[in-house]
Amino acid sequence: MAERIDSDTATAMDFWFDFDNRFHDAPSPEAIQAMIGLGDMDALADTFVQRVGEGAVSTSYKDDVAPLRATLVALSALQLAAFDDHFHGDDELQRLAFEHFGQGDLFDERRSGNEVHMMDAGLTPPIGYHRWWAILRAMTVLDIDAARWQAIGRHVALAWAVQSEARPRQGMHNTPLPPARLAALRAFWLARTDTEIDAAIASGPRPAPVP
Repeated sequence: MAERIDSDTATAMDFWFDFDNRFHDAPSPEAIQAMIGLGDMDALADTFVQRVGEGAVSTSYKDDVAPLRATLVALSALQLAAFDDHFHGDDELQRLAFEHFGQGDLFDERRSGNEVHMMDAGLTPPIGYHRWWAILRAMTVLDIDAARWQAIGRHVALAWAVQSEARPRQGMHNTPLPPARLAALRAFWLARTDTEIDAAIASGPRPAPVP
């Protein structure tokens, strides 16, 4: 069991190190083009929240993001390649990587500054989850690798909830949540529908507490 846990942690660390390199620290020309093609991600997230309020994610939001289809297809392929290179279809490994990410308990000495793999390098509250959810929902409403992104979306939402509760800090060895608490968050968020997560994301910077 200890070997499995060590393996999960190493896989998560390597995934987030590589993912950051591919899309932030040392992106390829294709990744740069895709990220630029998205335009203002905060504006996209704001549009998404507006459409949630209107009950129009599957209609008006789909129309909003239709012009981005080619960019989203390219970005989806690039990001899913990173997932496949590290998780090889293992959904549990993928989920654990997002749980580590939310807890901020991956201290990576390969990085000079921002050693902790976490969303937004410690901004409080983190805003990157809202951006990512708006992007992946654009992919699902446009049927771009929709099943894959729907599954990943549950892990994004879970990581958002975990980080909102754990409140990790950058540059230090953060303590993970108690296993029972993490299990409760996991059970709740993995069972949410897209519509329920849409509403949670649109409700504010942090989700409502899970009992």
